[in-house]
Amino acid sequence: MIVATHSSEVLEIADRVISLEEGKLIEIEASN
Repeated sequence: MIVATHSSEVLEIADRVISLEEGKLIEIEASN
């Protein structure tokens, strides 16, 4: 259970990072 909880937290952080990166790419494309 500890491992599952830890991995899910890591996935949440990864999702946030991916969302931020995608947002930056969209902003760059929009500015061009």
